[in-house]
Amino acid sequence: MANRMTEAAKAHQILSQASDRPVRVGEQVEVSLTRAVLSGARVPATLVRTRKEGKPWSPDDLILAMDFQAPEVESEIPRSRALCRDFAEEYGLRNVFDLNMGIGSHVVVESTQITPGQLIVGCGRCLGVVGGIGALPLRLEEADLARAIVTGKTSITVPPCVRVEVVGRLPRQAGPLDVAFAVSRVLGPSLGGRMVEFHGDAHLWGVDLRVGLCGLLMEMGALAAMVPVDEIVAKFYKERGKDIDPRADGESDGGFETEVTVNAQEVESVTALDYAGSCRSLAASDNTSIHGVFAGSCYGGRYDDLALVAEVLKKEGRVHPDVRLVISPATLETAQACLAAGFYETFLSAGAMVVVPGGGPGSAGGGAIFGEGERIASTAEYHRALEPGQGLPEVHLLSPAAAAVAATKGRLLDPSESLA
Repeated sequence: MANRMTEAAKAHQILSQASDRPVRVGEQVEVSLTRAVLSGARVPATLVRTRKEGKPWSPDDLILAMDFQAPEVESEIPRSRALCRDFAEEYGLRNVFDLNMGIGSHVVVESTQITPGQLIVGCGRCLGVVGGIGALPLRLEEADLARAIVTGKTSITVPPCVRVEVVGRLPRQAGPLDVAFAVSRVLGPSLGGRMVEFHGDAHLWGVDLRVGLCGLLMEMGALAAMVPVDEIVAKFYKERGKDIDPRADGESDGGFETEVTVNAQEVESVTALDYAGSCRSLAASDNTSIHGVFAGSCYGGRYDDLALVAEVLKKEGRVHPDVRLVISPATLETAQACLAAGFYETFLSAGAMVVVPGGGPGSAGGGAIFGEGERIASTAEYHRALEPGQGLPEVHLLSPAAAAVAATKGRLLDPSESLA
């Protein structure tokens, strides 16, 4: 324990390298950025502010994804997508991803635009997913982000880091949401405003689980979450034609604030009404009926997630007659992999709909899929701007496997039996 607590956290090592000196918790430091990633609804407003500040510090290192709902954004920023294209052309941006590529924060990982050890600033709800491959994300407000895009630097008060030691293998049905709530229960108030770092048997996790988990923990209040780079991540990049060095660089003067242990074998399938609240365990029988299911997008739409959905649908046969199942792959790469694996035939034969990527059931597919008065099971929060007086459906968050079981049974149930 003593040795682990005093060793340098990977997040602090990255900040030390970016500031050219060892950092201490609580001090304010100026850091040089590796990349800025703009995705989600705040992109146009950030670009407007950036123009007022100057021009991008590097056309190679500002990554722009137009993965937002234009009609909603244009109520505040006219010509939102046209503005993005104009900005990209004016300043010669070389890494621009249009809507057909999928959710920007996932696309930059798949396309190897982000690599382990980098310091990333940006916007977008799921920016935290880059922590899953060993990069360090910092989500900034528009004014600070615009200034960082122009200068290539930002200031940060070095936060404390928490070490999560993972013991054992996860149950097959466990998804990013289940693990995230297990971690949040153990950490409690220690989650907020801290950087979370996973060690131990976390090296058994695939990249898809890692990125979903790290994105969710940022949504739950962590400043960032990381799984340090290892051979699994190195293989992920090798398959995409890029060699990376799994070793960490940089030195810091501080270790971890605290260490907690999570027994992966005890992680339960859970459901919750939002990321920040409490959760409850899913039971083997439950009378909570549902009208619809959304599986996919930010934290349930990668290949490994949808493979579990396909497995459940193939075993159970059909979507419940009273349920509408909508599946949203996170990216074009994911959709192509699902197509090659035969998942689309399984989805459609079972009675599901497959739609374009979006941040959640309120935006995927280009419109509101579910409405007020409906109860839905979803792998993501609703995430849709509404006019006054418009209502939301009742959303129950859960993992991809549990979402698939809910779709076939018409109720919220523990998915373990369906994957036995």
